[in-house]
Amino acid sequence: MSSYRVILIHGYNKTEKDMHTLGEYLEELDYKVEYLNLPLLFQEVEHSISHLKEFLFGLQRSGVNKREEIILIGHSTGGLVIRGALSDKRIRRIVDKVVLVASPNMGCKLADLAKKYFPFMSKIFKTLKSLESENMEKLNVYKGIGVDIAAIAGSESNLFLGRFLNQKNDGRIEVDEVMMGGLKDFLILPLGHKEIHKRIGTATYINNFIKRSSFYVD
Repeated sequence: MSSYRVILIHGYNKTEKDMHTLGEYLEELDYKVEYLNLPLLFQEVEHSISHLKEFLFGLQRSGVNKREEIILIGHSTGGLVIRGALSDKRIRRIVDKVVLVASPNMGCKLADLAKKYFPFMSKIFKTLKSLESENMEKLNVYKGIGVDIAAIAGSESNLFLGRFLNQKNDGRIEVDEVMMGGLKDFLILPLGHKEIHKRIGTATYINNFIKRSSFYVD
C-alpha cells in the first residue's frame, strides 16, 4: 500500500457517492481513499470548510500526516471547500498536495445569473449564494504557496445550462473560472462537468500529479 492518503470532496448538491468511481480508480492505483459527506446545499460553504478542517485536525492528532502524504481532491464546489480550509496555515502544515477538478475558483457565472433572475434561490440553497462572484471575493481562499495545487477544467459543454455561458465550458463552469494564480499545473480535458471526475483518464492524470507534481510525464 502506498504512503499516500487521498481525501475526496464532492460538489454542490451531491454526496460522497458521487466520488466513488474516482475513488475506486485511485484504489486500483494503490492509494488509501477516504470520503467526506458535506452539507453543500442548504448551508454556506464556510460550514463545510469547518467540517473539513476538523477532519484534517483529527488526522494530525492521530499522527497520520506524519506517516502518509495527505492529498485533497475536490470536484466543483468541493474544491472551494478545500481552498477555504487552506486559508488556515495550520491546515497547510497537514496537507501535501491538492487537485481541484472543475472547481469555479474565480466565481460561477451561473450562480450570478441565478441571483439576478431568481434571487429567492440563494436564500434557500445557501451554498449557491457562496458561489456568487461577490461572495467568492469574501472567501479567505488560499492560492498555493507551500502546497502544490493543480486544477483540471472540462471543455465539453454537454449540459443544458452550458447554453447560458459565453466562454468555453463544461456545461456548468467556464474554463477561465477554473484557472487561478498560484497553480502548479493546469489541464483541460474534453469532458463535461458531471463526468470529468468519473473517468479513468482523469484518475491517471491525478496520479501523475501526486507522484511527479505534473499532469504529464515524459
